[in-house]
Amino acid sequence: MMFLKRLFTIPRTCIRILILKLKLHEIPLHSMIIPPYTLQGGKNITIGKNSVINKYSWLMALPLTGKTNAQIVIGSRVRISFYAHIIATHRIVIGDNVNIANSVYLSDNIHGYEDVNTPPRDQPIIQKNDVVIGSDTWLGERVTVLGCKVGHHCVIGAHSVVTKDIPDYCVAVGAPARIIKRYDFATQSWRKTNPKGEFID
Repeated sequence: MMFLKRLFTIPRTCIRILILKLKLHEIPLHSMIIPPYTLQGGKNITIGKNSVINKYSWLMALPLTGKTNAQIVIGSRVRISFYAHIIATHRIVIGDNVNIANSVYLSDNIHGYEDVNTPPRDQPIIQKNDVVIGSDTWLGERVTVLGCKVGHHCVIGAHSVVTKDIPDYCVAVGAPARIIKRYDFATQSWRKTNPKGEFID
């Protein structure tokens, strides 16, 4: 019975990979987006080696703000959990060895809202800064990163909303996210900081 199960599983996996290779700009054999998923602008999306994006994800890379192109680049050994929304109208980059928990939202754009006589969904999309997630970083459940950079080896606490750049080797939490710890190479320890990342202990 186990042999038969494996026999039918292998071709199904191969078919999924072939379909993704047709839809995306680049995806190696050992990477996977697990269906069901939604892809828009798939030829603008690149995925590195041994990366997995879980079910119910939505990846969009379309130049909807007047830019000449849009791009999503996902590194190697990236793990993205369920219900991730990664929405690029210009550029989103996720480094190697990044872990992304459930229901995380990454976007380099927002809907306009200034015209009070028009629903925000009917107003122009506004381009923000590129989103960059540094390598070895962890994004907790329901984190939002909007138009900014998160550095190398950072931890962003669950439900945080990141709207400003977070330097390397920081722990940040809250809405808006603020730095609460940073690694001190002089003492080789994680130390408490003020929101500017300055050590306070």
